[in-house]
Order: sequence, then C-alpha cells, then structure tokens
Amino acid sequence: MNFIGNCVNSFDEFGDCILPQLPFSNVTEFAQLVEESDNVEIGDFVIQYNQETDIHSFFFKTTNK
Repeated sequence: MNFIGNCVNSFDEFGDCILPQLPFSNVTEFAQLVEESDNVEIGDFVIQYNQETDIHSFFFKTTNK
C-alpha cells in the first residue's frame, strides 16, 4: 500500500482536507467515515487506525503487475 497521509497532516487549520486525492473534503466528512469503524476501505482507499498513537493513516492499495 502507498502511504498518503494521516489525520494529523492532511487537514489545514480550518479543517479542510489539503490532499485532493482523499475521498473527503474536511474533518467532518472524515469523522463520519470512521464513526462506525476505525478501519475503513473504500475501493482502493484504506484508512488504518493505530490505537497506540491514536492516529488514522491513509493509504491507496497498489497492484503488483
């Protein structure tokens, strides 16, 4: 998987997402995605939660060709 960012470095001071490749535009949309489960897959996009650091990391799946 390719690391894209995490919940700490992917939003600006206003809560807007600064990485256009992510499937949400702000922290509210991100929070709604992880409300039911900390680990989420949407197609090739993956959110993984690390309980020790309390950080959600964002990845895109890679294909081996």
